[in-house]
Amino acid sequence: MRGKKMLKTLLMLAGLLILIVVMYFAVNLWRLCTFRIGKTLYIDVVDADAEYLEYIYSMRNNSLQSDPNAKLNLLDKKVFVRLIKYMKKNDLKICDGKYVIPQTSTFKELIEILDFEENKNVNNPIP
Repeated sequence: MRGKKMLKTLLMLAGLLILIVVMYFAVNLWRLCTFRIGKTLYIDVVDADAEYLEYIYSMRNNSLQSDPNAKLNLLDKKVFVRLIKYMKKNDLKICDGKYVIPQTSTFKELIEILDFEENKNVNNPIP
């Protein structure tokens, strides 16, 4: 009787130990998969609306990039495209100024870093 109880306790402890080891490896694997490495981008923005960012994005594969803000192409493609869509949808442009952007920024981080203003350069006829 006593041996069965001890065996049951040992099996529970072994199961708990296995669970702890599996969780340890799962957490480390998750940390490894979400680890981001990148440069810090220093950008001086002047009159950057969605069309300008689309132009920069279209130059993504061009090796001769004369635009000083072409560094924006170093951002993740999905984040950059989402930024352009966000600016178009809300009719925004990036405020003039100097920005320091980590290359590994997520969309939310990028929105917090950049300052936006309403795009007033809309080609509407004067009434």
